[in-house]
Amino acid sequence: ILSPDQDQDTMQSLVLERVSQIYLTTSMPGLLEISHRDCGKHAGSGFLLDYLGLQPQQLAAFGDADNDADLLRFAGLGVAVANASKACLAAADWIIGSNDEDGVAQGISRILSQNAQG
Repeated sequence: ILSPDQDQDTMQSLVLERVSQIYLTTSMPGLLEISHRDCGKHAGSGFLLDYLGLQPQQLAAFGDADNDADLLRFAGLGVAVANASKACLAAADWIIGSNDEDGVAQGISRILSQNAQG
């Protein structure tokens, strides 16, 4: 049993030591998201891309939390908002304005502008 003063990284390590073949991530401090090993935003995106006949290089993904990091690494273009978690920022190809600055809208506008220019 974990004590309240144990940090999130310690909790994640303890769970992974005791339970194999799971997907473990987090979207906010103090929360662990545990699911089937083949789950996660990257897996869902991969399934959808296969269904649509597209490649990961054709996917732009946006994120702000640890649970987005795998998706950003998977996508052809991974975009993190400036106030994202460290793991999300490290996984991103681009870093845009924060959530409060409408960063995702900035990113979409940038992508559309680049595509319009050819």
